[in-house]
Amino acid sequence: MQKRISETSVAVDEIAQGGSRDIWVSVGYGANLVHRYSRDGGYNFTIDGSHGAGHFNCPHGIFIDRRRDLPELYVADRANSRIQVFDLEGRLIWSFGSDF
Repeated sequence: MQKRISETSVAVDEIAQGGSRDIWVSVGYGANLVHRYSRDGGYNFTIDGSHGAGHFNCPHGIFIDRRRDLPELYVADRANSRIQVFDLEGRLIWSFGSDF
């Protein structure tokens, strides 16, 4: 059986958690982007992790944490060995792991 390797990761802002049901998609392997779409598939914006603060190198797993007053988007920045945390408007809040 042949294995399929996915270049993306998807997170849905669950309405049961108070979310908007927006869809977040990370695209690694060279693109270094995280896209946000509305629940009906309309494009909202992209976090461009190719340069500057919050740059990615192969973003993979993504997760929305709603346990705090302001929800946070966690992005596993695989090749940089760190986790980056953004608000739901795409602004970098903080990161932890290796310093690059």
